[in-house]
Amino acid sequence: MFQRYLLEDGQVEPLAEGVLAVLEKVGILCQNDEMLRALDRAGAKVDFVSQRVKFPKEMVEEFVEEVRKEAEDEGWGKFAEPPLPHLGLQVAQFFYDCGRGERRRGNRDDFVTLIKLGDVLHPEDGVGQCLLMSEFPPQIEPLEAAMLLAEYAHKPASVYYTDVRQKDYLME
Repeated sequence: MFQRYLLEDGQVEPLAEGVLAVLEKVGILCQNDEMLRALDRAGAKVDFVSQRVKFPKEMVEEFVEEVRKEAEDEGWGKFAEPPLPHLGLQVAQFFYDCGRGERRRGNRDDFVTLIKLGDVLHPEDGVGQCLLMSEFPPQIEPLEAAMLLAEYAHKPASVYYTDVRQKDYLME
């Protein structure tokens, strides 16, 4: 949960400039062809081969201004108590194996380990997809994650999907 009271007005502008610079120079990874085409049509700089999208500063500023118009003041400057951490929908790409002392790309077995851990740590909150499984393509991974959560979690939570059309059958 974002604690807005931590920032003073003078600190927001440098952070915003940094975010704009990262979105313009580094961009984001987007593995959804339909979204890539839509962002390209909207004016983003899209590299379809690397699936990298860079956003011109003006495009981001226009988007932020539209969001500001719709946003309500949710108590700027007030403390909001953060929830306790849990293994929900964080979707880490890497898994650190303490026993072996190694970091590796997430896989099915590591995800099952985290499901079991989350199930014990916070059974009342449930467990969501907290690790990407590198052995599955992005189109199949959400279905595999949902099946593993259904099999191993007492209270399955959300999975990460890259195509909104997957939502309905994943909810089942």
